[in-house]
Amino acid sequence: MLRPARTIRAQLRRLVLLSVGAALLLNAGLGLFHEAHRYLDSKRNTLLAAAQAFAAAAGPGLAAGSEVTVTQAIRAIARVPTVVYAEVQDRAGRRIAQLGGAVRLAGDLDLSDREAGSVLKLLKSRTAQVAVPVIDSGEQIGRLILVADVSDLDATLWRTLLPTALGSALAASIGLLISVRLQASITEPLAELGRTMSRIGQTHDYQGSVQVRRDDEVGALARTFNVMIGEIRRATAAIEQREQEVILRLSRATEKRDGDTGDHIMRMATLCRVTAEGMGLDRHVVDNIHRAAPLHDIGKVGVSDAIMFKNGPLDPEERRAMEKHAEHGYEVLRDSDSELIQLAAEIALSHHERWDGAGYPRRLKGEQIPLSGRIAAVADVSDALASKRAYKKGWTLDEVRSFLLANAGTQFDPDCVQALVSRWPDVEALYGPSRAAMSPEPAAA
Repeated sequence: MLRPARTIRAQLRRLVLLSVGAALLLNAGLGLFHEAHRYLDSKRNTLLAAAQAFAAAAGPGLAAGSEVTVTQAIRAIARVPTVVYAEVQDRAGRRIAQLGGAVRLAGDLDLSDREAGSVLKLLKSRTAQVAVPVIDSGEQIGRLILVADVSDLDATLWRTLLPTALGSALAASIGLLISVRLQASITEPLAELGRTMSRIGQTHDYQGSVQVRRDDEVGALARTFNVMIGEIRRATAAIEQREQEVILRLSRATEKRDGDTGDHIMRMATLCRVTAEGMGLDRHVVDNIHRAAPLHDIGKVGVSDAIMFKNGPLDPEERRAMEKHAEHGYEVLRDSDSELIQLAAEIALSHHERWDGAGYPRRLKGEQIPLSGRIAAVADVSDALASKRAYKKGWTLDEVRSFLLANAGTQFDPDCVQALVSRWPDVEALYGPSRAAMSPEPAAA
């Protein structure tokens, strides 16, 4: 089963992170804007109040035309925080007095009007100014200009940003924790469903199901999946039962051709299972090899009675005709849509191949031989040696084991031999007094 490029969990986490990040940025931006706006109002009010006070003090001197008096009146401006420049002008706009050495900037932010100025302009400027009229006897006789340094806005904003950032980080952590728990409650059942589907796709084992822990759409999906798997399990069991029945009935046709092979077929299939289990193969593979193995000699239905029932050894031509049973069996079973019958065809064709390449019918060598054929070769020869026939007595199990070990790497796949030998107690049980293992094992559901 292909894994998705991006899981739902990953997408939800990405969405949560983006949402929380956007919320943090928005919160920080609103906080900074609010603080800058508050600073702007405070700066405007402070400057206007100071300018109006000093304009009133400078009024008599400006009316008298005394530069010295005007200068003395505004000298105290130097004690006003952040004010860096003051200037008094007459009616014509001529400068009568000034205080401070700051360079006037064309871009000074003008805060004279309470509606003038903006946070954006404040952030771009380093100075701000106000201008108020100088009044004497109810008549405007000039104006006073104050210029203040606003570079401390940066420090003010930083002081605002730090607690805002800490508060936002705390809120974000709590939000992320809640969101992670929430998304886990949603995605874990989906992830479990995905894992179960993947396992079933790989193993074809329909025994599993998904636990239903929720009573929502995800729970409904899990329940529907369990119902579907149950239906597939029942249908698969019925198909496997029918396939097993077909195999057993076909294997009986072989029994009719060679009376000695009836018990041999079942024992050989059991030895195939023991060997496959010893190799650690997947249960589905083990079950299929065990079910398909009884058809390994089905091709003998194509061998003439004269050869099948001949008393005495076969001549070379008869031997070649007998060896054709592997190809006959393959021809009977091939091209089936059934996975099990396809495996049986593979076993029928390859169970007489040898590891060293001296077998038949295709002289395959080593791992060119299908694994099912290599397993069947060991099982077939083991039972043939251990079984009593009209023309020979049965070997002891110790003799059979010694033969397998002696021919591992020449006639047999060494791994298959080692797998069967490692499970030898099962072999001994197979040939014990009860001989119960000779009966076909029921197909697994």
